[in-house]
Amino acid sequence: MKQKIKQTTWTELQKELFTPEEIAASELRVALITEFVEAREKGINKNIGVKDNEQKEGCGEA
Repeated sequence: MKQKIKQTTWTELQKELFTPEEIAASELRVALITEFVEAREKGINKNIGVKDNEQKEGCGEA
């Protein structure tokens, strides 16, 4: 006998697995990270005087 598989969306599954507070916190984290990435892409480091090359080369050096 074949079992019928119920297709579900991520939103439906998310509501089953997480509380509304957990979902809201997750969405806030996503929004913040997105803003950070977009700001980085717009060159926020140039506004504070750090060039991309200096940042990459300066990592881990004593």
